[in-house]
Amino acid sequence: MSVSIIDSIKQILDNNTYPAELEFSLEQLASKTIILYGAGNGMDSLYMFVLNKLNIKPAAVLDNKFLEENKTNGIVYSCLKNYNPDREILENALVIITLGNVAVRNEVRNDLVCKGFRNIIFSTD
Repeated sequence: MSVSIIDSIKQILDNNTYPAELEFSLEQLASKTIILYGAGNGMDSLYMFVLNKLNIKPAAVLDNKFLEENKTNGIVYSCLKNYNPDREILENALVIITLGNVAVRNEVRNDLVCKGFRNIIFSTD
């Protein structure tokens, strides 16, 4: 039986546990370099209610509001234009777009693909 991501997140939040079917997926997620795109309410919610509960810290947060690259507590904050990851990050990192506006997030996805990122998902997926 397949478990939906919504049901899984609800179980994580409600019971501080996760479905057995997700064990492999969560282990994979925890082993990935995570990059978040969007530094607004969507990122705050994802970080607080999902990543934090799984003890996952993103390697970077990308958003156009970061005019200069900065690093705080091991997390890089940058705009996409100024962020220059190495080939391994481009090929292996998981980029999670946390924007709510569908038109903007599709444009951002295209920009990320053009930059060379291969693994991109929306936080709403």
